[in-house]
Amino acid sequence: MRHDSTAAMALHEFNGAGEAPPAVLILDDQEIDRLRLRRVCGKAGLQPDYSEAATLEEFRAALDVRPYQVIFLDYHLGMDTGLDALQIAKAHELQGDAILIMVTSVGQHDVIIEAMRSGCSDYIIKEELGPEMLRKAITGAFERRILLAALAGNQQVGDLGTALQSFLTTSAPELQSILTEMMHGVWRIRNSAGSDPEMRKDTLVVTRSCGELARFLDELKAIADGTHPIEGPAGRHGQG
Repeated sequence: MRHDSTAAMALHEFNGAGEAPPAVLILDDQEIDRLRLRRVCGKAGLQPDYSEAATLEEFRAALDVRPYQVIFLDYHLGMDTGLDALQIAKAHELQGDAILIMVTSVGQHDVIIEAMRSGCSDYIIKEELGPEMLRKAITGAFERRILLAALAGNQQVGDLGTALQSFLTTSAPELQSILTEMMHGVWRIRNSAGSDPEMRKDTLVVTRSCGELARFLDELKAIADGTHPIEGPAGRHGQG
């Protein structure tokens, strides 16, 4: 379980630690949903400087303006999808440090799995959007980034690099497959839970944890290969 003090520190860092407010971009083709997300951010104690986009064209233009700390990507965008926007954001030279969060609807477990494996930091289910879910998504991403940076900086120390390579070669592929199947299975249980709030809450926690672990394994592999942006020679995270 995450310590409250750690989450509070991550929230403080997100809010700019007393400096300029963080930049947040919301991509959603529905104005009412963009407004709702902003209201929930306020209730969660987040104090960003917002930009908004309703289409991929507006989204591309917004990405060119400045780097963002967090980018929310709605999945349904008319003829386009949030997965299209995800690839655009990941490839953009200004957005190497952005936390990417997919906003989906209930039942879109395939979208969630693909989003997590494609580089999303987390996901939010639109129908269940609330302050606690939002805080966990933001603080969890910050905490994971700190851990990855530490691993990237120390992987060649002692036997850590060898142990990491061994794990990624022998165990990680099978573990990733198991995690993906588990996410599918848990989501089926969630969909059959009906209106049981406790069951839906518990399965959501398990699904998110599986997704985070699957992505973490991908990021470990990228660190070991020297291709992760935190460590790679063309990395953007360390650029000043």
